[in-house]
Amino acid sequence: MTLPPEVLALLRRVARALAWTQALVWGTRGVGAAAGASLLLVAVGTILPLPISPLLVLGAGLTAAGAAALLRGLVPARCLLAVAHVADARLGLAERLSTAGDLAAGRIQKTALAQAVMADATRRASAVVPGAAFRIRPPVSARWTALTVVAALLASLSVGGLT
Repeated sequence: MTLPPEVLALLRRVARALAWTQALVWGTRGVGAAAGASLLLVAVGTILPLPISPLLVLGAGLTAAGAAALLRGLVPARCLLAVAHVADARLGLAERLSTAGDLAAGRIQKTALAQAVMADATRRASAVVPGAAFRIRPPVSARWTALTVVAALLASLSVGGLT
């Protein structure tokens, strides 16, 4: 028994939304770490001469964080059963998708109700619109990260002899 196309389409859509949400979190954390390292180099560079520019560290960190976030966003979750559990919880589907996934994977014995469970999951997957429950938003820490990047840029450019 396989998952109906409507259920698969919904799960793939949810998996993409979850991947891009996680990509934003990864990118924000990476950019914050790069900005923090750049600020640390500015602070240490005022005391000791350093062979590396804080702007170079900031630029390399921004590039690495952007690449990691892009890669995470382009590669959605492979395990659709885990995605089905998240979709059930956020969309209020009372474990319809995860039960259908378990039936399709063979984790649950097929009984006389198996076809009814699959039909119910298909009907509910066709009717649900996951837009509001899986809206891609920047993480809460994005504002602080942006502030840290601006501070790192200003500190790198204002402290002489570091660039």
